[in-house]
Amino acid sequence: MSETIEKNSVEGVIHHKNLPPLPPNTHPLYTFKTVLSAKNYQHFLIVASFFRYYRIPIMLYGISLLVTFALGMGHQILFWPFYLLISLVIFVLMVLIFLLKIQMRKKKAVKEDLSGRFSSEMTLHFCSDKLVFVTPSHKAVSEIPYEQIYQLVESRKLYMIYVTSNQAVLLPKAVINPEQAQAFNQFIRAHITRKYQDISKFI
Repeated sequence: MSETIEKNSVEGVIHHKNLPPLPPNTHPLYTFKTVLSAKNYQHFLIVASFFRYYRIPIMLYGISLLVTFALGMGHQILFWPFYLLISLVIFVLMVLIFLLKIQMRKKKAVKEDLSGRFSSEMTLHFCSDKLVFVTPSHKAVSEIPYEQIYQLVESRKLYMIYVTSNQAVLLPKAVINPEQAQAFNQFIRAHITRKYQDISKFI
């Protein structure tokens, strides 16, 4: 039996009545209707930048160490905890600057949303063997077998289903009925086992 869990109506959301037909042999076990919000998009950008591969935080701290070393050259200061403290301060400042850039990127994406991705519903159908997602604003239906999904990242707010290395379908946990949350979590983790990453303890 297909289970449908829908999000409540959101102001400004475009609801489509004439949806494209689903592919043959599509039997959803879970169906969710969701809208990409600016907050969830920002959350996704932060996760992708700082938590997915940890490369950016490592790079930023490496730069902060180099800057601290360069500032300390020529000075008779051999107190290493002092250098460590300065490098941490520089690292925090760089992270804040990076977060500011993410905030600006989010605002620009929302402002220049010509495709309507922030105002249109997307329907996600989780079947026993594949994920089918319907984008009414583009009148498009796409499907991907679970074994071909690149990565699944779970945070406190989102399931981020990467269909490629840098493109993800976002499923907010807020649209999932609390009574079904655990069952769906077990389902999605059992079916999308490739490169599963749980960062919900951190963000």
